[in-house]
Amino acid sequence: MRDQFHVLEREVRAAVARERDAAGALGVTIRLLKDAVPYYSWIGIYRVEEGELVLGPFLGKPSPQERIPAGRGICGAAAAAGTAQIVDDVHADPRYLAWIPDTRSEIVVPILAGERVVGAIDVQSDTPAAFTSDDRMLLESVAEPLSGALTEALGRTITLIPGDGIGPEVTDAVLRILGAAGFETRWERHDAGIPAIDRTGQPLPPELLESIRRNRVALKGPVTTPIGQGFTSVNVGLRKALGLYANLRPVVNLPGVRARYDNVDLIIVRENTEDLYAGLEHQVVPGVVESLKIITEVASTRVARFAFEHARRNGRRRVTGVHKANIMKLGDGLFLDSVRKVAREYQDIVYDERIVDATCMHLVIDPGRFDVLLMPNLYGDIVSDLCAGLVGGLGVVGSANLGDQAAVFEAVHGSAPDIAGQNLANPTALLLSSLLMLRHLGAGRVADAIFAALVKVLTERQVKTRDLGGSATTREFADAVCREIRGA
Repeated sequence: MRDQFHVLEREVRAAVARERDAAGALGVTIRLLKDAVPYYSWIGIYRVEEGELVLGPFLGKPSPQERIPAGRGICGAAAAAGTAQIVDDVHADPRYLAWIPDTRSEIVVPILAGERVVGAIDVQSDTPAAFTSDDRMLLESVAEPLSGALTEALGRTITLIPGDGIGPEVTDAVLRILGAAGFETRWERHDAGIPAIDRTGQPLPPELLESIRRNRVALKGPVTTPIGQGFTSVNVGLRKALGLYANLRPVVNLPGVRARYDNVDLIIVRENTEDLYAGLEHQVVPGVVESLKIITEVASTRVARFAFEHARRNGRRRVTGVHKANIMKLGDGLFLDSVRKVAREYQDIVYDERIVDATCMHLVIDPGRFDVLLMPNLYGDIVSDLCAGLVGGLGVVGSANLGDQAAVFEAVHGSAPDIAGQNLANPTALLLSSLLMLRHLGAGRVADAIFAALVKVLTERQVKTRDLGGSATTREFADAVCREIRGA
């Protein structure tokens, strides 16, 4: 078996790297173990959750022990001690909880992240004294690559910003859908915008920024920034403070949603930190104001590399640089020069350029001619909203703001105070943003399951909110998606 466990460890490592979410990685690991060792009659993997061991995927006979309190049973003992437990005869061990007649021996190996126990591999056999130190070594070699999958996808904390207006309603709907799909995490709630101003006098409290820096991922509902009161935009403030240099906006037709065009499949990549959004303005003389457009080689190169890498990873064939260098020869010229240097490193992807006004015209004539659109901040803000209009509006597109150290996923529509609290809002935009978040976290299968349920609700079930031509409330829409997920 000693040679076997080296082979199996490599196979498990490859599976964990290949799978897009923890559930997939754990399921593949169990199947590999079962195929490799025939006398493993039952294999299950538990994760640690709030002081309990919670059963995840398993293979073999049914097990009644889906939740085991810390310290109880053979599994609980292994988790509490942080060391493997081998029992030759479970029916002679008072710690044995399941009492399945066929089961005679058991081995439990904790899954460690550093010194912290994050889960356990539980294996049972119908043969007495079936397990030896070789089995322990085999399972310990398998447990090590699983610790990252459990820690990242099942045990992390995400900063949650419900926002204001309709924000809390759509956020609650999305959390219920994520829960129905089995995505489990700890949510660390923080206020921004008007609620934060009322509480702290600041639209973007320092503790919120610290939470995102610590957790590295945030889900954000719509937030209102008071206009004309001297407050900086919450969205702009987040991007600058956290270095979220790339805004990613996939624009795709959603089945069941009426739109002016069919088969739209675009990706907008927008530089997020400079351009006119640097906020550098001054009054030269009364009646004359000067606003500075900042373009740097560093920021332009960074976002260009992001766009080409994203295109390559997602099978995209063309990146189009959007500009106005015919007028702003230095600023937009520097942006184009930076993008061209990066483009030469990606010979597998076609690169071309279009002036921004011509781009807008061609988008409304034939959006199918474009693939990935890369542009500076201001053009990206305008063009991304234009593209949302091609597929039904801001209520049916998701958005991500990405940096090297943090990522914020948000609905880009407004807070709609006129319908706040009336259970009328459409949560689809925030839901689609949460799917981008899930894929960012490696939970791609969960995202796929939710999206399939969403499409079924919009097409076969015809459950739609008012803005999509239906009559469903926010809760009814979320309930319909949850039912489809559970029935899938």
